[in-house]
Order: sequence, then structure tokens, then C-alpha cells
Amino acid sequence: MDISNEIHDEMDMTIDEVNLADAVGIPDVAEAAAIVGGVDTPISSDTIIINNTFIGGGNFSFEGNVNQNIEGESTSGPITIPEFAIDNDFFDFLYAVYENEQATQEDESGRSSIETETETEASEMTETEGVSEHGICHEEAMSDTDKATRYDCEDLSSGFYHESQADSSLIRDDLLAIVENYKQRRQILDDRRLFSGSAVSNEMIKHVRDFCGCTMDSQGLIWNKDSQRKKVISKRMNTFGSYTHLYKSIGAASTEVDFHLNPTDNVLFQFDRFYTQPKLKLVHFQLRNLMTSFTHNEVYYASVKPNSDSTGLMKLNTVSGTLEEAQVDQYIDNDFTISVLTSSNDKYVAAGSFDGSLLLYFPRSGQAERYQISQESNRIINYILASKNPQFYTDLVIASNDKTLSIFDMVKGKKTNKVRFDWPINCIAENPLNSNVLLLVGDSKQSLIVDRRQSNNIPVYQFQHHHDFSFACDWNSDHLVATGNQDSTVRIYDDRNLSKPQRVLSGVYNGAVRNLKFSQGTQRQFLAFAESIDNVYLVDLNQQDKSQAYQHMHFFGKVGGLDFSQVDDRYDQELTIGVSDKSIGGIFRYRTDKFGDETGVNQMDWI
Repeated sequence: MDISNEIHDEMDMTIDEVNLADAVGIPDVAEAAAIVGGVDTPISSDTIIINNTFIGGGNFSFEGNVNQNIEGESTSGPITIPEFAIDNDFFDFLYAVYENEQATQEDESGRSSIETETETEASEMTETEGVSEHGICHEEAMSDTDKATRYDCEDLSSGFYHESQADSSLIRDDLLAIVENYKQRRQILDDRRLFSGSAVSNEMIKHVRDFCGCTMDSQGLIWNKDSQRKKVISKRMNTFGSYTHLYKSIGAASTEVDFHLNPTDNVLFQFDRFYTQPKLKLVHFQLRNLMTSFTHNEVYYASVKPNSDSTGLMKLNTVSGTLEEAQVDQYIDNDFTISVLTSSNDKYVAAGSFDGSLLLYFPRSGQAERYQISQESNRIINYILASKNPQFYTDLVIASNDKTLSIFDMVKGKKTNKVRFDWPINCIAENPLNSNVLLLVGDSKQSLIVDRRQSNNIPVYQFQHHHDFSFACDWNSDHLVATGNQDSTVRIYDDRNLSKPQRVLSGVYNGAVRNLKFSQGTQRQFLAFAESIDNVYLVDLNQQDKSQAYQHMHFFGKVGGLDFSQVDDRYDQELTIGVSDKSIGGIFRYRTDKFGDETGVNQMDWI
């Protein structure tokens, strides 16, 4: 029976905002994805090479749990979640997994029939030609069965979520149950008699558990049994491929990891809300700073504008759950596609664009201004630093993909300094104790310390411990520096001794780290970082030994932003996480656990 027809029938009746019926009804999602991505033949057990002209042509490596047989050949219809596919949908993935499993089972069934026939022929040959039971004919007949299947060769380095082939298969009933429960999720979110704001809350989760006997996760997905969710996580973990520029960089970095942050139920920040209405739009798979906490109650994010290819600036009110579009249309056109967002608390929102322009929006007055920062062909704005130092409130530090770092004076409306480096800069952090000193990371294994007043590109200091390009960094007032890299590691340093990192951390997916932030509070200090998809980690920096405490926040979707903000009393903190997925994306909000010091938390795995 073709399950796709049933899914079409189930989904067409209720899903309006996303046409999941068409998405899930694609007969061969995996094949289509491979054609679009240009996937070449895998060349090793955890790396494939992809030709992709969008990045500028040439080959780049793509490390992940790509399954192969023992001969190095790809098995029938392997599916992956390529990091560069920015418009993935959760239900596309589920159906692709199901289709792939069906194809694999049919392939193995066919192989079994051939082997049976071969064994029969071998037996007949033994009888007619007098060949021994242990002779060459029998060995040749059995040689194919000795080869590992795609399940035998799965990369199980993490060891978590993995189950046997039979237990982890996403069978027809599982898929239909997940789809049916998605319909129930929509009905619950839309029922204003029970809840408001289309947000998942602890009250909603409890309601589902008490009245339905099911489990609702923090994203609002409903699971008939825990094993269903574990199956999906296992499949995502074992099919995710993280983009790398430098060959085998993840493998090289893994030997240096001090702490593998494996899944845990520890709680440092309490789950508060998951707002399901915001739809974050990724326009470049490596640029993930598309959400910013303007105030405690206002979050701005990049979203697709209706009937247009451009991205609009949207505001989420976290109190009411309502959305509002920033009225900046007169300042932008269809060429303005947001590549990065930042803000200065309750003052302005700054958006960089693919066309090299800068948009400044002042929410309190409703005014906006637009400036052209770069005219060069490769002029994407990769990052904007808004200083927390009052001395530099009117200055922005802007990194463009044309390898330039610019100081932009918002009062004068022009650049006051511009320095060209040897490689594009992807992230900037300032020293909280001396805001003239900046940390730069980018398309290099190096990290640079520079002075913003300098007119040349000679660094004050440089250090190199990563194995690939970096896209995240931050600096806190306790002399800690952190860098996040495509080699899947976060490295934490003491800025008084940058010769080697204090600690090297890595997540469960071994995914690229493209978002990383230190908390802003003056009490307990935290570091939050995100893998490219599905996972955010919150690390307690007050513990610096083997009893390191951390919290693992799991969801389904690509991370589109991560930001800390302080609550009004200045003691509590909030962590906001943007998730991009066509069907189940949104914005998470976590708050400080006031009793965190008394709650028991497990330790990191010390390597």
C-alpha cells in the first residue's frame, strides 16, 4: 500500500499555512535532494564531496554520518540532511526516511531472493560436480551476505538514541501517528478557550499529558510514546551532514575534545514558551544571526515577506505572542535580503543585507535609514557588532564578505575607518574591559585580536587551534573568550593566556557551531552555543572542573539565532532561540532557574 496517498488525504484536510501534502507527497525526496545538491560518490565512511556553485564553485567537504557498505560504495538511496539546504521541512525529512527504509527493505528482500537462488544452484553444483560443502562454490555464494548493510555501517560514535534496525525503523504507523498528532497540535494551539498567543507553554504540555495521555514536547509536537521521538532523533543524528571547508576537520578536532555534551535532562534555565507563529527565514546556511532580543518583551527576526523574495523585519511581542511587521518598506526594495541582525537594547535594530547595505531601524520613533557599506561584488554583510560600551553606542563594527572591517558612525551616517584583511570576517566580539580591543574570526583557522583604532590589518595578537573556519565568537567580563567553528568544537580561553584553550567542547551531532553567546548577568555566568540543527547547549561557567554542569535543549529545525537578555530585575536572565523550519519553526524562550544552585545536575563526559 502506498502511504503517500494516505498522507495526502490526512494532511489536505487540515494543514493550511504550509502545504505539507505536496511536500510529503514527493515520490522520491532523497533522489531530488541529491540531484539539487549535486552529491558525488562518497569517498570515505564519514565524508562526501559536493560540487556547489552557490558558494562560488569548486569542491568542499561535507562531513556527517553518511552510510556506506564495507566496499566504500553508497547503499541504496542514502538520505542526508545537508547543512546547506536551508529550506528543509520536518515532514519532508520524515517521509524521505520512510521512503529510504522501504527501498532498503525491498533491496535487501531482492538480495535475499538472489542469495537463495544462488545457494540452490551451488547445492546442485555440489551434488553434480562433487564439490565439498566448504568448497569454493559455497564461499562465492555467501560472499555477498558477508558484506555489511547500511545499518551495520552507521556511525555510532555518540552512542545516544541508537537502537536496533528493527526498533529504529520509522514504520508506516509511526509516520501516520506523527502526522495525525500534528493536526491535534494545530487544534490545541488554535483553541483560544484554553491558551492564547499560539505558544506552547508548560500549562499546555501538562494539559496534553493529563487529558490525552500523550507526551507533548517543548516544540508542541505530540508523541504517542517516547520511542517515536527517539526514532526520529536517531534518524536525524545519523543522517545529518555538517559542512566543512577543510577536509576531515571534524575528525581532527574530535581528538582534542575535553567534554562531549551528550543528551541530559539537566535544567539550568526553565522552559518558558515556544512561539509557533514566527517563521524565521535563512538565506545563507552559514549566516545564522537572524534574530535579536531588542528588549525583554520584544524580539526582532528576519522573515519572508508575503508575495516577495525579499525578507522583512518582524517583531514578536513575547507578552501577547502577537507579530508585527516593522514599517520599513519605503527604505528597502526586493534586493534587500537580511543576512544578519543585531540590536542595542531599546535603542535601534541594525540589519545587514546581501547587497552590502545597512538598515537602521528605530522602533520607538518608527524611523529608519539605509546606507551602502560596500559596492564590491562579494559584499554580503556577515556580521554587525553593536557595542555595549556607552562610549561607542553610536558606532557599529561591520564585517563584509569582501574581507573588510568597517567602523560606521550612526550620527555622521558614514564610515570612519575601513581595514581590509586576508580573509572574510564572520564574527566580531569586543573586550568588555577595553572596547577598543576586538576579537575577529572568519574564513581561516586563525583568530585575531585587533585594535579598532588601527588603520592596518596587523593584529595585536593571533592564535590558532581550530581546524576549519569560524562563524561564532564572544568575550565576557571574566576574561573568557569563546570561539565556535565548523570543526564542531567550541574553544574557551582565558584572555590573559591565549596560547591554548582552557576547555574544548563538542555537541552530540558533531555539527558546525554557528551561534555562540555569553550571558549578560552579573551573578551566575553561562555560555550558550548551538549546533547547526536541533541542539543548543547551556554551559555553567562557574564550574570549571570535571563536574562541569550544562543543559541540553533539543528540538527539530535549523538554528536561526541565539541571544541572552536580562529581565527587569537585572538578576534573572532569558535565553531566546530562533528555529527555522517551514512546518514547526518558531522562537523559544527560556528563563533562569532561580533554584538552579540547589538542583542536582549531572556532569559532562570527561574525555
